[in-house]
Amino acid sequence: PEGHRVVVLGASSVHGSHYLAEETFAARLEQQLRDGEDGIAVEVLNMGIGGTLSDGIRATGIQALEHGADLLIVYYGHNEVGQFVQLGQFSAVDPDAIATRIALSRTATGRLMQKLLRPTEDGSLSGAGEAIVSGQPSSRADIERLKALAVHNFRWNLSLLLDAAGRRGVPVILCQVATNFRFSHLNPINEAGPGDALDLERRVQQAESLAKQGKAQEAQDAWQGAIDVSASPREVSSHIRRATEELAESHGATLVDIQSHFYQGSPDGLSVSGLFWDDLHPTVKGHGLIAEALTEPVQALLKPD
Repeated sequence: PEGHRVVVLGASSVHGSHYLAEETFAARLEQQLRDGEDGIAVEVLNMGIGGTLSDGIRATGIQALEHGADLLIVYYGHNEVGQFVQLGQFSAVDPDAIATRIALSRTATGRLMQKLLRPTEDGSLSGAGEAIVSGQPSSRADIERLKALAVHNFRWNLSLLLDAAGRRGVPVILCQVATNFRFSHLNPINEAGPGDALDLERRVQQAESLAKQGKAQEAQDAWQGAIDVSASPREVSSHIRRATEELAESHGATLVDIQSHFYQGSPDGLSVSGLFWDDLHPTVKGHGLIAEALTEPVQALLKPD
């Protein structure tokens, strides 16, 4: 097609679940780029996949590069930790075994072993055991191990995608995604200490106290701390945020802080109006704000001086 091809990668917040295609920030970004003062001939493709992890982001992004993408935008981070931690609910899952399988899958020897270990007649891999839900809550040690594996997986997949884009000379925008703090799903760990019910309540009260004092950033930091120690956070962890920032710096990607745009008018750092319909998914208004935040960075990359 004539003009530039921009591909947006991510999960449900990109896909725009419950909205029309033209209401998502990908479509609105395309319209703003075309209709702007320096109108750009551009096609913005929405390749968001609801519920995906960074493995899906990498695979979809590489496909986009192979089909001639001129720019990639990655708006992702919420799913990784929460979905990894949920693996601990299954009795046959061992965090150390998962770590070993991930490490092996990234070597030639490991990939050969996967080919040799064909699925059995019941569809499971030989020796994998039955993935049945355990009646026991995950221990704090297993939760922390799975959280660390999630961040490792995120770094690995995004690094591969950024490397692939770099080899083709395709610029990438990484976004710091937005969280609706007060609607966060804070699930307590069933052991006394950080992340238990009393600790989460204390952290939330601290965040609200700071918000009442008008200390916006400190209030956000306190609430983010509660998310980080929660048993199974749906929202993006500070470790994923840090990894996103470090990946942008190490690979020369453009970093756009969408969360800052969402909260720039907030008096206390926790209050936003009409930008989310739950703890993390943007409303139509939120999609519009994301498109506005991305317009200038995209213009700069597609029409460099």
